[in-house]
Amino acid sequence: MAVRNAFYAQSGGVTAVINATARGLIQEARRHPERIGKVLAGRDGIIGALTEDLIDTSLESDADIARQRSTPAGAFGSCRYKLKSLKEHRALHERLDKDRLGHKYHWALADYLQCSARHLAPRTDGEQGHALGVAAVDFALQGRNAVMPMVRQLANAPCRREIGDAPLKDIANVERKMLAEFISSDGFHITNACRTYLQPLIEGEDPLPFRNGLPDYVRPKNVTVPKRLGPFSI
Repeated sequence: MAVRNAFYAQSGGVTAVINATARGLIQEARRHPERIGKVLAGRDGIIGALTEDLIDTSLESDADIARQRSTPAGAFGSCRYKLKSLKEHRALHERLDKDRLGHKYHWALADYLQCSARHLAPRTDGEQGHALGVAAVDFALQGRNAVMPMVRQLANAPCRREIGDAPLKDIANVERKMLAEFISSDGFHITNACRTYLQPLIEGEDPLPFRNGLPDYVRPKNVTVPKRLGPFSI
């Protein structure tokens, strides 16, 4: 089987653990050199794919990829650019043809209920974010398409979870509202039912590495690969 490169893009508002997912995905891809050559990341998300502004993550050391777990914001940039229908945006869709690109990951984290402040991220979030990145690679290698890795909560006490999948059509552009039973009658507080649901999601501390009193974040090189296609504007 031919070795193909993989494409990865961060999207939307970045969460506190979006880089933990990138870490899991890139590390898992490197475990399969017989199937995956390089992981190319789109600079500023899907816009990087459309403009062929692709970052060669193979130039990042294993140590620096591992440190992405504790690094805030989006390591490769993000965007909220939305493709329209194939009829309206055929040229853009053709540039993203997975049959030409090989493996493709367009990754978004859903249902994470906190800001992008990495120092506030619980250990559970980081572990789940990492596991979802690993699962994305495994699904792609299995030839699965139009699915999204997800965390399925099996029980609260004791907490039990598993990594599953869901059809992308049931998640993309679907708004899931907070249950009415999670909001107190006065509208200003959460209920015990909400606390029971949320508690397993925020357990555990995941302290940052520090150097000389400051957080020791990694700064990726983010070197782009040479372009092969002609100029393109969106």
